[in-house]
Amino acid sequence: MSYGKGMNQGFLNEMKLIHYFPLYFVVAPQITQEVRNLSVAEELVISFTCKASGNPQPTFYWEKDGKKLSLRRNRFKVLDMPYGSVLRIDPVRHKDSGGYFTCVAENGVGEPVKSTGHLKVYSISREEGNGKTSWLKSCESGVWGS
Repeated sequence: MSYGKGMNQGFLNEMKLIHYFPLYFVVAPQITQEVRNLSVAEELVISFTCKASGNPQPTFYWEKDGKKLSLRRNRFKVLDMPYGSVLRIDPVRHKDSGGYFTCVAENGVGEPVKSTGHLKVYSISREEGNGKTSWLKSCESGVWGS
């Protein structure tokens, strides 16, 4: 058996078949910025924000009270950003009060992760009488004068 030049050539040919692949780790999504509870006056604009890490980068969608939010409504807009999502409500209506808005992040690795924020909406009405103007705020728990 010969271990000369032919063997080295065969070894070099085998070396050419080796390919180098970058390491790629998959990581399940994890919430890095929770959705916050918000209180706002009716007819204003609010934004819920959440962020999540993961590899591959997570995709996001929003739920209201446990049901996927329909973006066909003109008042609800979702703005995507790297590793995050913003739900904008313009304008906020009193019927949104008491709602739970949930950000869901998923990337096909592990289970989707969620973060939920509560929305409280105050109605504002203006009453005038005796040359005095007062603003009234109301919500589910009662009415306050200021």
